[in-house]
Amino acid sequence: MFEIVLNKPFVKENKSLEEYESIGELIENIFPFSEDCFCINWNNIAVSLSYKYDLSIIFEDFVYIFKFLESSENKLKIIFPSNTFDVIWDIQKVENSVIIFSIWNTVLNHNEKELNENSFLKVNFDRFKAELSELLKFIYKIIIDNKNNINNYLLSDILEDRPNNLIL
Repeated sequence: MFEIVLNKPFVKENKSLEEYESIGELIENIFPFSEDCFCINWNNIAVSLSYKYDLSIIFEDFVYIFKFLESSENKLKIIFPSNTFDVIWDIQKVENSVIIFSIWNTVLNHNEKELNENSFLKVNFDRFKAELSELLKFIYKIIIDNKNNINNYLLSDILEDRPNNLIL
């Protein structure tokens, strides 16, 4: 089982975000509270991720995974570098499934042992893509809603890098 559960984080409205030059800095400052988290349900094991700190570091990795799903490539290795989401995913597309072999080093919940005991995940391709899509759409919508407060060059880069088939 793979599911991304989005909670409603506090977003500071009308805050100037002009000074930020990277997507990571931007996300970290859109979400002011480190306690605001979303959850990945991995084989019925909850993995919490901070919008402010984890997502600011790994957002582009999720974009990259989504683009991989749309590509003709069949294998991808992703190393998530966050201090509280330090995980390696070896991802394969096989027929109508996504198969992930994982190594969990550090997560916010400190349940790495349980996650490593359940490190293999097989999920329907469309389901996996839909879960990633919901997370990406959620973040892109927040960015677009705040576009007047974001550095134009950064906004342009973010929107150019958006996956082609991600419909907002």
